Amino acid sequence: MLRATLSMFTVLGLCVACTTPPAANAPLTEVLKSWGPPTATYLLQPAGQRLEYATGPFGRTTWMVDVDAAGRVAQSRQVLNEAEFFKLQSAQGLTR
Repeated sequence: MLRATLSMFTVLGLCVACTTPPAANAPLTEVLKSWGPPTATYLLQPAGQRLEYATGPFGRTTWMVDVDAAGRVAQSRQVLNEAEFFKLQSAQGLTR
């Protein structure tokens, strides 16, 4: 019983860590320590990178964490929402 309770709290703790976005200006090492390895990484121009934290095919969140050239969080946002989908639909160059 104690083992099951501890496992439940461990999983709950991991879920809570991934729902609180990284603070602006936080170092990349802190993000990786708290959130673990990203599910994907993209290079940003002119410098920096975007870390994707997707929750899988049945998940309800995907976080994008932009890190600048100095290795600090520039912004983080949850992209599975209506506003983000609308931005994609209205982007130039996309066809229907």
